[in-house]
Amino acid sequence: MSLTDGLVGAWVPSLGPTAGILLDRSAYSNHGTLTNMDPATDWQASGGWCLDFDGSNDFVSVGDHEWSATRNTISLWVRPSATGANQYLFDGSTSGSFGLGVSIRIMNTRQVRYWSYDANYNVTTTATVSAGNWYHLAGSFDGATSRMWINGVLAGSTTGDSLNSVTGPYRIGSSQVLGGPTNGKIDDVRFFQRALTPAEIKTLATGRGVGLERKRRRVYSIPAGPAFKAAWATRATTIAGVLQ
Repeated sequence: MSLTDGLVGAWVPSLGPTAGILLDRSAYSNHGTLTNMDPATDWQASGGWCLDFDGSNDFVSVGDHEWSATRNTISLWVRPSATGANQYLFDGSTSGSFGLGVSIRIMNTRQVRYWSYDANYNVTTTATVSAGNWYHLAGSFDGATSRMWINGVLAGSTTGDSLNSVTGPYRIGSSQVLGGPTNGKIDDVRFFQRALTPAEIKTLATGRGVGLERKRRRVYSIPAGPAFKAAWATRATTIAGVLQ
C-alpha cells in the first residue's frame, strides 16, 4: 500500500511558498486560503519551508469537503512557539461545545488530543510537547479504536464505536467554532480516509514531505558545435540505413 492511498488532503508548505494559497497536493486539489496572514512573513524557513501562525487570528481555510464518516488519519508536523493554551492544529468542528468533526490539538496541559467526529472518541496522550521543537503528530480511527502518535511512537488510545458523517469547511491553525489559534509553525498536514498502519506513521515521522517530494525532470545533454553536427550526421546515416 502506498502513502497516497486514501489521501484526500495534503497541504505541504515545505514543498515551497505559494503566496496566499496553500496548495493541496492530493488528487482533490482542495487548496487552502491564508486568512489574516501575511505571505511575505508567514512563509518561513525552519528546516524547510513552513507556515507560521501568530496565536491570535491566523488560519488556513481548506474549504468544504465531505470527509469519511468511518476510518481516518490526520498527520502533521508542528513546532510550537509557546504552550499553555489550547491550540487547534487541524479542525473540522461545526457545532456544539465539542463540535462534530475530526480534530487534533495541543492541550493547555501540553498534551495532544485527537478526536474523530464526537467527544466520545477522544484520545489524549500521556506524553507532552514543548516550545521550540518540531514534532510529528498523528491521530487515527480504524472503526473501533482511536490512537494518537508522537514522533511515530504510540502515545495513547481509546475504544469507540460508530461515527457520524460531517460536511463542512476545515481549518489549519485554529477551530472555526472553538477558537484555540495555533501559536507556532505547521507543515505537512495530511488527511486520509483510512487508518494508517503503525509502520506508515513511522515513515511519515522520518521527515516532512515524505512521499510527496517533487521529482526532477531528466535532462538530456546535446553535443554543441562541430561535435553536434558529427553526432547528427551519424544519427542521420543510421536512420537512412534503417529506412533503406
